[in-house]
Amino acid sequence: MQKIYLFFRQIVFALCLLTTLSTYAKVNPADSLTAYLKTTRPDSVRVKTLNALGKSLEFSDQKLSRHYLLEALKLADSIGYEPGKGYSYKFLGYLAEDISELDSGIYFYNKAYEIFIKTDKSQAADMLKLIGDAYSDKGEYSTAMSYFQKSLKMFESIESIDGMAAINYSLGQLYQGLLQNEKAMAAYKKSLELYEKVRQPVDIANALTAVGIIYNTIKEHETAKEYYQKAKIIYEELQYDNGLSNLYTWMAITAYDEKNIDGALEYFKLSLELYKKINNVNGLIYCYNNIGSIYADKKDYDKAIEWEKKSLEMAIETKGLEYIKYSHEMLAHTYSKKGDYSSAFHHLTEFMKYKDSIFNETSMKQIHEMQTKYETEKKDKELLRKDAEILKQTAIADKQATQRNYFIIGFGLMLILSLFIFRSYRQKQKANAVIALQKEKVEKQKELIEEKQKEILDSIHYAERIQRSLLPTEIYIDKNLQRLKQNQN
Repeated sequence: MQKIYLFFRQIVFALCLLTTLSTYAKVNPADSLTAYLKTTRPDSVRVKTLNALGKSLEFSDQKLSRHYLLEALKLADSIGYEPGKGYSYKFLGYLAEDISELDSGIYFYNKAYEIFIKTDKSQAADMLKLIGDAYSDKGEYSTAMSYFQKSLKMFESIESIDGMAAINYSLGQLYQGLLQNEKAMAAYKKSLELYEKVRQPVDIANALTAVGIIYNTIKEHETAKEYYQKAKIIYEELQYDNGLSNLYTWMAITAYDEKNIDGALEYFKLSLELYKKINNVNGLIYCYNNIGSIYADKKDYDKAIEWEKKSLEMAIETKGLEYIKYSHEMLAHTYSKKGDYSSAFHHLTEFMKYKDSIFNETSMKQIHEMQTKYETEKKDKELLRKDAEILKQTAIADKQATQRNYFIIGFGLMLILSLFIFRSYRQKQKANAVIALQKEKVEKQKELIEEKQKEILDSIHYAERIQRSLLPTEIYIDKNLQRLKQNQN
């Protein structure tokens, strides 16, 4: 039972968040709009009426809602009324999100954004927020955050306090999904502060409820109930049954967390009546389940089974496999506690069948997605491998070219150096040859000079000897002079 209860808490939280998307569902004007539709011409007024009618039926009759929205889209396209097409896409996105077709929702919101970015910046920013919300619900928080930041920037540029408040509310949801309660609380309170500035009662009540939910999550139940009570006053004043039904659900959850089983039962029944009033089938299924769960806790198994069977019947009518599965699981638990093991086994078998069915359906979808992803990744890896190989080959070629260039340059330098050395060597050889030749000439000249000098000296010495032989000696002269002098005396 506790497992089912926890699952219920997650779903109810999602249902609660849906009420914040717009305030169109405060009343159900389907009858008056249908009557007015008969008087309109095929113009922009008729498109607006069809869109309003489709939006008003969002929670009560989605098939008919989709019919009117598609009719509005077709008419708007035929008369070239772009804003009408934008709202048709927007509300179709709402319907897709209501049945957890998040990818379809994102598609419709993107189509609306393409139109509103040209005609209405406020609505364009709101589409970015809704796309972010869808990605947040898918658990793709980083993508969601990028859209929220774009949306916030656009809202700030047009000074839209409503828009900034809505983004902070969405950020609170994102942080809550990440279990970052402090950041979620801060974002919700900032949203509340901004909504109070522009006096948006429904949005204020929604923000009060969200803050209360965070306080309940962190086990501050009394503070949570204070915020619930403030929201309750606003919802009752506005007679806003959508918000009030979700609020009663959370008040029941808080009571259950406080072990106040009777209080939880009372609030679930109040919520149930409102879900009936607004014909919210999903809300009814979960209320039936949880009322049954509480009676099982009180050991009143017959009443528990009675309520759980209502849930199962309605789940079968809506063909919601997830709802059917959990209804069978809850009945299996209750019959087991009652001691009716045959019935318990029957519902357990049904539970397993639907579980396998859901698993197979989900698995096939996941397998297809994984296969697509695998093929994409395979192609990407192959391209990366080829790119890497090309880069490797290029690097090798570059390296080889560089080495070749270095070799050529080195070889060229060596060749030049060798030529220079060879030239220098040849020049040196020539110079040495010239020097040797000159030396040889000098030597020969020296020898010739020495030979000539010797010949001259020999001649001189020869002449000197001749002269000496011809000239008288000094003694001879002296003797002759003395004899002469004696003769004279």
